[in-house]
Amino acid sequence: MSAQNGVATIPGAGPGDETIIINAHADAWFDGAGDNGDGLAVLVALARHFAGGAYEPRRTLVFVASAGHHSPGLNGPRNLVAMNPVIARHAVLALNIEHVAQRNLSPARSLSADGYREFIADAGEAPIVAGVSNASPFLDDLFRQGVERYGTNFVSGPSTMASGEGGGYRSLGVAIVTVMQAPPLYHTSGEVIEVISTPGLERIARFLAFFIKQVDQAPRSLINP
Repeated sequence: MSAQNGVATIPGAGPGDETIIINAHADAWFDGAGDNGDGLAVLVALARHFAGGAYEPRRTLVFVASAGHHSPGLNGPRNLVAMNPVIARHAVLALNIEHVAQRNLSPARSLSADGYREFIADAGEAPIVAGVSNASPFLDDLFRQGVERYGTNFVSGPSTMASGEGGGYRSLGVAIVTVMQAPPLYHTSGEVIEVISTPGLERIARFLAFFIKQVDQAPRSLINP
């Protein structure tokens, strides 16, 4: 097997060479609609948004479709860091987007005399965990604002989780931010497009566009206190 990373950059207009890395892995098991088709779709939407010219970033934005997530050793974040020392050296934050818009499953009410219960797809998205590896109060507060502004389904308390592709960026020594679900159909053959919430995709994309803009404008001391 072979796998390649896809990398695109939007140069920053501000002084210095600081970078913000935005990552979503591009490989999958089964149909992979939730892991990580939805995350990859959000990555592409964010790249199009920031390339459109409506917002001029101060820091260089580096969009990474990373490969080989489910097959260790095949490219991925560690290879990106090793092969792009300038991007790595000037990074202030790495954002990892993994399975972010799958619907939840919930037990339906049953009126059957024998107590039979069936499971139905919920109208909303499964809970999303937000991990901020360095526990930056500034970054944690952006997730609180995300719930209030965009209705994103962040339900966890503050977490330093950097699972999945986020772990590949630990050598950078900067904040790793991970948004990730683990819904009932995660890593199963049920990960088909029908279980993806279109409103959920829009909510998380709008929130992450806001998040990236706030990080872009913030001093490095707030991002990595």
